[in-house]
Amino acid sequence: MLHPHDRFDALLTRALGRPQVVEGDIFSEESLRGHFREQDAVVSCLGFSPSWWYGVTGYTASMRAIVGALRDARVTRLVAMTSWYTDPKEFLTHEGYFVPDANGNPVGNSVARGDVARFMLSLLSSNAWFRKAVAVTTK
Repeated sequence: MLHPHDRFDALLTRALGRPQVVEGDIFSEESLRGHFREQDAVVSCLGFSPSWWYGVTGYTASMRAIVGALRDARVTRLVAMTSWYTDPKEFLTHEGYFVPDANGNPVGNSVARGDVARFMLSLLSSNAWFRKAVAVTTK
């Protein structure tokens, strides 16, 4: 359940040329369906604030609608970013779960938004991470 003051009612799709901004309800499969037709991919960077009283259900509710609309529109590529907290030590204990620097250590203690955006957009023209989950973490 979302907090009553939360509003999420914009959708950005990119076509050839300039990006086109259209209005839609991210929690409504029907609202999204028409926007997804004739698209090659959908990139989602939705974010939701945590709440002690309501929890964070926006990811689940919006993805249910997005995936349903994608299937109906026959769009086969979804690049989605969500967030969660995991102690980085959990990842560091598993060899190969992070991309280290030359000395084998994680690079820095933050990741620039532009780097994440660049990586996400690179996924649209590459199959290297197709049907895979990626975790971005720092030390």
